[in-house]
Amino acid sequence: MKVSTTIKDNFGIIKFDVDKILGIEAGEFQKSLVNLLDKNIKNIIVDLSRTKFVSSWGIGMLMHGLATTKNHSAEFRFAGMNEVTAGTLKIMKLYPILNIYDSVDEAMK
Repeated sequence: MKVSTTIKDNFGIIKFDVDKILGIEAGEFQKSLVNLLDKNIKNIIVDLSRTKFVSSWGIGMLMHGLATTKNHSAEFRFAGMNEVTAGTLKIMKLYPILNIYDSVDEAMK
């Protein structure tokens, strides 16, 4: 599995257990996300602490997750994003619309 999911308090945490997100994880990610939303989890945290690189397909997959979450009136947060990924999102002008936190613990506050 490239994606693991846990529920802590009222937060669903989706963690990528790979160094690179290339987009091939989309099915597993979407299934995990929908499963949490179906359980009425309204706060989704995507833990990128293990990930060093996100491809453009991976970014598209994450943005689709953001839209899916918003369509369910839920909150979508990123935690543990490295500087390379953050820089890419800034270049793409996506950074200002995202909720980004240094850690999962910080995202849960």
